[in-house]
Parts: sequence; C-alpha cells; structure tokens
Amino acid sequence: MGLTRKDLDEIATIVEVKTKSILCSVDWLEQLTEKVFKQMNARFENKLKSQMAEITILKSQIENIQTDNLKLHSMVEQLEQNRRLKNIRIHNLKVNDPRKVVETTLNFFKEKLKIRSLSASDIESCYVIKNKRNMDRNESEDSNRLPAMFVGFKDKAMQTEILKCRKLLKSSGIYIREDLTKHRQSIVAAAIEVFPKNCVWCSNGTVLVKHEGTIHRLINKEDINQLVPDRQPSD
Repeated sequence: MGLTRKDLDEIATIVEVKTKSILCSVDWLEQLTEKVFKQMNARFENKLKSQMAEITILKSQIENIQTDNLKLHSMVEQLEQNRRLKNIRIHNLKVNDPRKVVETTLNFFKEKLKIRSLSASDIESCYVIKNKRNMDRNESEDSNRLPAMFVGFKDKAMQTEILKCRKLLKSSGIYIREDLTKHRQSIVAAAIEVFPKNCVWCSNGTVLVKHEGTIHRLINKEDINQLVPDRQPSD
C-alpha cells in the first residue's frame, strides 16, 4: 500500500521539525563548527608546512648563492692583485717635465736607489696617475700631495729589487708602495687607524700586521675587529 498525500505531508513536517531542532541545537552547532574548524586548520597547517619547506629551500639556495658570490668576488680580487704584482707606485716624486716621465723615473732609481742596471726596456708602463685625489687614505698626512707615479715592470724580479731598495728613501719624503687593489688599500687604511703605522705593511699584495708579537694576515676589515674586539667596528 502506497503513502497517501497526507502521509507525505506528515513526514515532511516531521523532517522539517527535526531539522529545525537540530539546527537550533547549540551542541550540534558547536560540533559542526569544531569539525569545520579542524578541517580548515588541518588544510591550513598542511599548506603552511609546504610553504615553510619551500621557504627553507629558497633560503638555503640564497645562502649558497651568497657564499659562491663571495668566493667568486674573492677570486676575482685576487686575480686583479696578481695582475698588479709587477707594479709599484711612487709618491711625492716631482716630475718637472711631463714629457720626461720615464727619464725622470729612471734617474730616480739610479740616483736614489742605486740601481744602475735598470733601463727603459725594463719598464712596461710609466705615467703620472691623474683624476685621483693624489693621496690614498693610507698616505702620510704631511705629504706634499703630489700626484702618484705608476710604474709597471716587465719582470717581477725588478719590482722586487725596487721594493728591497726603498729603505734608502728614509727621511727623503718619497716613498714607494706596492700597487694594491682598492679593496686592499681600504684594509691598509683601516689597519693604520688601529695599529702603529710601522706595524702594517704589504708583501706581494698580502696585507700584514704585527700585533702583540705575532704577524697576522688581513684579508678583510673583519680581521682587524677580531684582533682588537673591543674597538668600534669600521664600516
């Protein structure tokens, strides 16, 4: 026997009443809310974990790139310094005639440094450095601020010989330095602000400092801060 129209209406009424009763039930609403919240929270946590994992990977990649970049920068800087190992810079040497720069330089080497064997054929490049402030930060304060002289030799041995003889220039006001990169010049400048000037020197492009009886190599300014940790770090 099938359901009559009246039966169906009664069933619909019962379902409606029950549905309204359930929807109006505080417990049921709390249970539903909690269930939805847990599902949404689980999805959010999974998504967050996935994104955090991606961020961690990206951070690691960035750190690796930065490390590689620093190594590359250091290698390029070292190559640049190696290219300068046959060069010197002469400070406070007066050149009266710009057309006779090489001749003036040769006479200076022969008369002041007593190197008689040197000739123009030993020099690859020689000129007065222009468009500079004429003084690096690490130069003497009582300098006449004459433009520095650049001299590049064909043979590293000649550059070494010149540097060995520069002690003859003591008290002359003229001094000779290795041709350093800007990075190493800045290290020397920072070092002589902290250590006595006679305790800071260069050897074949390497910046050295004697501190508390020990010779240290300075690769960057942080090395200075490590030797003297109580000082204010330089920029």
